Amino acid sequence: MITTITQESWRNQLNNSELLFNIVQTLDISTEQIQEILKLGEIEDKEIVDQVLEACDNETFEAFLNGFIVYKRGKEEAKPGVKKKAPLPIKVRKSINNVILKKLKIAFSLTNEDIIELFEKEGVSMTKNELTTYFRKEGHKHYRRLEDYYLKNFLTAVSKL
Repeated sequence: MITTITQESWRNQLNNSELLFNIVQTLDISTEQIQEILKLGEIEDKEIVDQVLEACDNETFEAFLNGFIVYKRGKEEAKPGVKKKAPLPIKVRKSINNVILKKLKIAFSLTNEDIIELFEKEGVSMTKNELTTYFRKEGHKHYRRLEDYYLKNFLTAVSKL
């Protein structure tokens, strides 16, 4: 459960280290698992691994999320003749919550209905149309930024899986 981050800090934009710390704490990920996940995300620099919870840039955070997908689902086998899709990048700081939601959806093999159900378990009402606005590309006319409040509730719900 998220206990070290106050309600006030969730209202303000969290930095990557705070977000990562919340994910690690909420999902009960050990230091050894963090190291393994970063390795799966192609980060093997011991210095980065040791400092990831104190200073985490977009590239490292993205590597953690990509590694977490591989950690939960396994390595995707290359299919002959099919071009490998690039992982969803963290381009803009303000869309990071949307990227986290998308990547955790993939990692836990969740459907939109599953996510809506998880939100409902945390007392958050959301329609399928509302949810899909968070999965759209930034710049799309129906794109919406996922607020910290929703991310916090999603992480709490996922921790109970």
